[in-house]
Amino acid sequence: EVQGRFQMVAGQSANAITVENSSASVLASISAAGLGTFAGLSSGASVTITATNGSFISQGVSCQWTGLDLKTGTSNRWKINRNGTAESGSNAGSNLDFYAYMDDGATVITPLSITRATGVATFLNQVKVGASTTTRSSLNVPHGTAPASPVDGDMWTTTAGLFVRINGSTVGPLS
Repeated sequence: EVQGRFQMVAGQSANAITVENSSASVLASISAAGLGTFAGLSSGASVTITATNGSFISQGVSCQWTGLDLKTGTSNRWKINRNGTAESGSNAGSNLDFYAYMDDGATVITPLSITRATGVATFLNQVKVGASTTTRSSLNVPHGTAPASPVDGDMWTTTAGLFVRINGSTVGPLS
C-alpha cells in the first residue's frame, strides 16, 4: 500500500488527481484515466509514475519539510528536500537541500543547499568541474561590475580583467 499524499498533474491542464493513503485499486483508476501509470505497489517493489508533461508533487505547509527519499533497502542514502525554513515574506524560506547519508543510514551531511529567495547554491565541499577542451572552458565568469562591498573569496570579471578578493584586499586585474 502506498502511504502519504501524492498528486499527479497531467500536462498544463486542470486535470489533477490527489491520492491519500491509497490502495492499488485507486492507483489503477488513475492509470485508467490517463493521468499516469503506477506499477510495483507491493512493499518490496518500486512505484513508477509515467505521464507526458506531468508533475509529481510533494506538498506540505510552511515550516515543515517535504521531499523525496532515495534508499538502498531500508537504509537512507539521499534526500532531496524542501526544508522547514519558515516562509516569512520576500521569497524567504522553503529552501532546497540535498542530503547524503553515510553507510549507517543515520549520519547525514548536506552537500548542497539552494536558497529560494536568491538562488544562491551553497556547496559543503569543493566544486569540481569537467576539464576544459578545445571547444569549451570548464568555468566561465561573465563580465559584470565590481561588487560594492566584496568579501574574501569573491571573484568577478569586468572588461578590464579578472579580480579576486583575498585577505581583505582586491587583487586585479589579472591578465
